[in-house]
Amino acid sequence: MKPFAALLIRKKEGAPVPVSAPERPAVSPPLPPPWRPRRPWEPGLTVAVAAIAVVLLLLLSLALMGGSGSNPRGGSGAVPYASARITGAQASAPHGTWDLAGGFGLDLANATTLPLNLTPAANCTVTSYLGPLPSSLSIPSFTGNLASGVASEWLLEYRQPSTGYELAVAVTDGAVNLAVEISGSACSDTNSTVAELPSTVVDSPTAASAVAAGGGAAFLQAHSKGVSLEMILFSVILGGVNPGLNWIFAYSTCPISFGYPPPTEPLGSSFSAAVNASTGDLVPHSAMNGTCGGPPPLAIGSALQLGFVTLTLGAGTGGTLASQGCTSGDYCYSLPITNTSDNVTPGDFETQVLGFNGSNATVFPAVGFAILNATGQVVVYSEGSIEDQWTSGIGNSSTLLTSGMMITADMGTANPAGGNWFLSLTGTGRFAGSELGYGL
Repeated sequence: MKPFAALLIRKKEGAPVPVSAPERPAVSPPLPPPWRPRRPWEPGLTVAVAAIAVVLLLLLSLALMGGSGSNPRGGSGAVPYASARITGAQASAPHGTWDLAGGFGLDLANATTLPLNLTPAANCTVTSYLGPLPSSLSIPSFTGNLASGVASEWLLEYRQPSTGYELAVAVTDGAVNLAVEISGSACSDTNSTVAELPSTVVDSPTAASAVAAGGGAAFLQAHSKGVSLEMILFSVILGGVNPGLNWIFAYSTCPISFGYPPPTEPLGSSFSAAVNASTGDLVPHSAMNGTCGGPPPLAIGSALQLGFVTLTLGAGTGGTLASQGCTSGDYCYSLPITNTSDNVTPGDFETQVLGFNGSNATVFPAVGFAILNATGQVVVYSEGSIEDQWTSGIGNSSTLLTSGMMITADMGTANPAGGNWFLSLTGTGRFAGSELGYGL
């Protein structure tokens, strides 16, 4: 792979100034795999959401592997989030003081038994408060109204801020049937990016009503059988900024898979939307119909290959992200595009700079991102720490990417060298479900 230094030290006005950080090849870091198919409304939050959702599905260390089974219950005891929260609080109270960090509701078209891997690790203790450690979790099928906002299964995640210990509570048909604590130095986290859920959030039936009015009811009318629902409530702090608290609703005619990668299934239909959990209003532009199942998606890592990473200082005194891809005086990482395939374009992926604190993803508060052509002109750019929609330069989000182009990340005025950051590329559209990271 040819170093890109020659292009960075061009003897011309406006060339970026190299800084002391050495070049090194882009290396894919061990990013956590997505825990479920990506929802099309989730711009740029996929890695952070993946880290949170893994926690919700039984606390980081508990491996849920997709399974199938039968359960005679038919969902007659399904309850709303508020009821599950009260039940979960009653179960957690005897075992310490806990903050509720997330809730995950499931209404499955078919009953499912999930094998649980609760094997303790070194300096990590797994304790069951309902008898012996369970080997599986049975989730009943749901036979009620999928627009009602009640769930046959609620998974609740609790944290102790002072110790970083975690507690998972499963509320099945309104009753607790699993309560597991994870403690110990090897699996505790006192620097979580997940914030405590306030008690004032709108309940799941209220959120369900907003989703129904925003297209959910039409989806259910068009798909009367075999639909499953996921309801997710979480609050994540990204780069020190709390973007707000949302409900995520996702309907799907495909079986929900808890393993990764998901198995190949017949092509199905999906609908997803987000609701502001403080106001009960539908998040603008979040409602979207899509597909699920089908053959595995194209991989963004195969369609777009990047070369050596270089850290530079933005040239000149008045240059901006829009005019030169790196604000004058800012520290910017540059990665050349060395090879492309499958007619990949800027609109085929979302971009952000991430770091990891244990199992938690943090988003670097970047000034923005840009893609430059071989002569240094800005093809597209995006301001802000999460790129989910490119602004046109000499090109647009549909411009074909070619070798010789360059992706830049404007990191701001402070030198980011040594911060162990990663450029995260998350596939969208044809590439949805794929993800790739490059060491910076």
